[in-house]
Amino acid sequence: MKNTTILRCGRTLLGGALALGISVTAITQVFAEDAAMDVPVYEGVEALDSIKLTYAQYSAAAQSPHVQAFADYVNKASGGKIEIEVFWASALMSASESAKGIAAGLADLGSALPVYTPADFPVTNWLNALSNQFPPGQPYGKLVSGGANSEFHVLNDDVRREYDKNGLHILGAAGGAAYDMMCNKPVADLEQAKGKRVRSPNQAFAREVEALGMVAVPIVISEVYEAYSRGIIDCVILYPWGYNSYGLTGVGGDNYWIRIPLSGWMATLALVNKGVWDGLPPVAQRILTDGYATLLEVDAAQTLAGTVKFGDSVREGKVQVLEISDDMMAALKAHQAKIVAELAANAPEGVTDPQQAIDQFMELMKKWSDIVSNDLGIPAESADANEVNDAWHEDHTAELRAYQQRVSKELAAAYAAAE
Repeated sequence: MKNTTILRCGRTLLGGALALGISVTAITQVFAEDAAMDVPVYEGVEALDSIKLTYAQYSAAAQSPHVQAFADYVNKASGGKIEIEVFWASALMSASESAKGIAAGLADLGSALPVYTPADFPVTNWLNALSNQFPPGQPYGKLVSGGANSEFHVLNDDVRREYDKNGLHILGAAGGAAYDMMCNKPVADLEQAKGKRVRSPNQAFAREVEALGMVAVPIVISEVYEAYSRGIIDCVILYPWGYNSYGLTGVGGDNYWIRIPLSGWMATLALVNKGVWDGLPPVAQRILTDGYATLLEVDAAQTLAGTVKFGDSVREGKVQVLEISDDMMAALKAHQAKIVAELAANAPEGVTDPQQAIDQFMELMKKWSDIVSNDLGIPAESADANEVNDAWHEDHTAELRAYQQRVSKELAAAYAAAE
């Protein structure tokens, strides 16, 4: 697909609004309503016929401003010729059903979690182990993970073939920075970690905490507050925004943020029905791809806004920060390295060259680490907790807009290389 876009620098309301404490939902509403806002100008838009697409989203609208921003971008960039109707809160299908439902035509596109059906997507499920390479930090870790993960899912032949076979096109793949822990007891070294009960969202996290001598407890997120507040579990694996949004920072008694770089998350994909995608004109395909880059931008802004609120909880003394000991970090890193070292030998059918796929992913992680830190000027997370909190509270308006434009550019190049 040729790059038919003439890019004009746009402006973003995200950073300034965050600095003023405006909600991200309000940001996306302004994005949709501000007729004066610049968007890229696409050659060929005037020749487009009216296109209406349905989007299946498993979460509610209030939790998903990034999806609304995507729909708004596509509508505005196409001059109103491409309309996306979003069905929220699993109205069409659940997260575990989305991939099959989109392939079957129940929706034209949507957000999906293919790891929930590993038998249908064994390559995706296998690659999910590489999320232990995602770095910590906001917005650094989020931006590196999202850029590398999206580009990998476009470029890797085995991944693309898996989705082609299932009647799907990958629009993009989100990435979440390394998760960490919050505990109601100090957990800063292996001795303190021993025997502590930890809410672990999946098997990868469970294995990580078990490598530290802790006890993994599978609890769904809706039950975490009660389990943590009643002392049924000692720690929760999540991320700073999550601790705040799920009310854990308001639990009485001591709360400790344990700065430990556990695995991240790479399993949320935006998928398009393959027949629908193939039937779209190239300019419409490019608008959708650039719209996904905007989705990543707003997702990063939303995550950062929630992280800032968590930082306020730290400053208010509701949460204490604990740095882990060298031996605890070494134990975690040794486990993560072992998982990666064994990955090639455990590749499923459909992976033509396991080590090549792993190396490709690692190269993209290095590429996006350099882009975010060197080109965009966002450094990796500091070793000093106070510096981390200060960095969260900085205005990242320009960096987030530059990130959106860079993702658009790199994904366009990746699509061209993959054809």
